[in-house]
Order: sequence, then C-alpha cells, then structure tokens
Amino acid sequence: MDERIWLWCAVIAYSISSFRPRRNNFFQRANFIFFAVAFLCHTVFLALRGKELRHCPISNEFEVTAYIAWSIALVYLVVGRLYRLTLIGWVTCPLLSLGLGWALLVASDQKAQVYLPGYALELHAGFCILAYGALGIAAICGGVFLIQDRLLRKKLHMGWLAHLPSLSDVTRVNRYLLLCGWILLSAGVASSFFVDSAARGIRVAWFVLIWLSYAIVLVAALRSRLSGWKTAVASIALYLLMVGTFWGLGHVVPALR
Repeated sequence: MDERIWLWCAVIAYSISSFRPRRNNFFQRANFIFFAVAFLCHTVFLALRGKELRHCPISNEFEVTAYIAWSIALVYLVVGRLYRLTLIGWVTCPLLSLGLGWALLVASDQKAQVYLPGYALELHAGFCILAYGALGIAAICGGVFLIQDRLLRKKLHMGWLAHLPSLSDVTRVNRYLLLCGWILLSAGVASSFFVDSAARGIRVAWFVLIWLSYAIVLVAALRSRLSGWKTAVASIALYLLMVGTFWGLGHVVPALR
C-alpha cells in the first residue's frame, strides 16, 4: 500500500476533528479521538517514508511540509491537553488539513538526486522542525489572541467566545511556547555548525538572524516590556518570516551550489 494513503487518512481525520458544533464532553472526546487517529496515521506515514529512504524524510517540499505539520500536531497534542486549549484546535486542525492537502496535491515529491544523510544534518533538521511546531502553535495562539481581543473591543460577545481561554491564559501559553521553540531553535542553530554543506554559511546566517529576533521578542515579553497584543503580533510575524525564509533558502541555496 502506498504510504501516501496514510497521509490522506490523516487529512480526513484532521478535517473531522475541525468540526465543533457544540461544547460538551461527548464532542470534546470525539474530537480528541479523531485528532489522535489523525496523528497516528500521520506518524505511520513518516515512519514508512523514513524506512523507505533510510533517513529522516526531509528531502523535498512534500516531506518537509508533512514533517512540519506533524511537529505542530505533536505540540498541540501535548500543550492543548495540558492547558485545556482544546478550542484552539478549531484553528489548528483546519490548518493541518490544508497544509497536508497542499503537500499531497501541489508540493513536489520528487526524490532528491543528491542527498547525503548524516547524523549532524538529521539532528539539525529534527531540532529545527520541532521548533517550527512549537513556534507554529505560538503563532496560532497569537492569532486567537488577536481575534478574541478584537471581538472584545467591539463588544461582540459571541457564544463560542465565552469558551475560549482568557486573554491572560493565551498570553501565558504563547510566551511558554515561544520559550520552548526558542530553546529548540537554539539547539538547531548549534547543530548546524556540524553540518557539512557548501551553502551552510547562508543558512546559518539566516537561522541566526531568526534566532536573535525570537530572543529579543522573548526577553522583552518575559520582562513585561511587550504587551500580550504585541507579543501575539510578533509571534505571527516572526513565524511567517521563518517559514518564508525556509522555503526561500530551499530554492535559492541549491542554485548557489
């Protein structure tokens, strides 16, 4: 059986988990079960692809997108249950479905002609992709904060708004995720110096720039120099910049070799 079938099953289960018609224990359990099934299918796909390639599946756009989506799902699976942020899945699940759908239908799945796996490279990629997961959920928390803050300022008290975490709770979790993501990103930057690559200098320079930007925001947020609103905006902006940088380097750096 083609391993991509497992990813299609994950897309379907993530999509079903996106529907939240009512807030009660039955639907909460059902959504969690579908999310867990989706994550399991997602994990099986990565395991099968890794077994086929005999290295971490990060050799093209399709695999990297699936891996980043998996890291976001992993972080949400832990943080969402830990902090009772189940309704943030209302944003996370559709994004995972769309991201994997794009990977399956649009992204290139061409096997890399030249790929030299190594422990240093795979360790670097693993840390960075886990950082993408933590910082991705931080960006989603930032988006939820901005939406909720906007509705409250306009005094639009919608029914589902009452079930969202308080703005202070979202801000606290956002800062916690920024810290976790920054630590993982630090490990990724450190391990990148052991990667033997002709284009390592360009990649490291960009990653260090992103790392410094996150460090500045994190220190300012933890010292209460940034409000919850500004922290939310910064977490979204930096994540979009990091993702854009990642894909940009993926296309520009090979041309420099």
